[in-house]
Amino acid sequence: MSDYYLKLFESGRNVFETNLKAENNNITEIQEKEYVETLNHDYEMYKKLCLQINSGSGGRSLHQNDFLAACEKLKQSINGISDVNMQAVLRKNQLVKHDSAKFISYMAIIGVLASCSRWDIFGISGLYFHHS
Repeated sequence: MSDYYLKLFESGRNVFETNLKAENNNITEIQEKEYVETLNHDYEMYKKLCLQINSGSGGRSLHQNDFLAACEKLKQSINGISDVNMQAVLRKNQLVKHDSAKFISYMAIIGVLASCSRWDIFGISGLYFHHS
């Protein structure tokens, strides 16, 4: 492997490992821990294959079969974490919408009650009418 590709690999590895460490320290959703554990395992396997390829061991089949499968597993693990977090965002968005609708209803009720009590000050009952 040329020095350029080796430096590129090391740079990418450092960025990925920094992000992976951050993800390991930011598990907030249900089932996210399981996905992160799977990602950690899949990444270790991927890194091991990369080191074997760099050392020249394993032959051509290692490059084509095992490496591509390891890449696919990594991608699936990352997508699983992304899906869990996206579902949480959507769920929390729905809760906010529900809570804001309740807040608007409560504010309308408070407005009506305040309006009725204001009419009572002037001797006019806003809650019921008197017929003469």
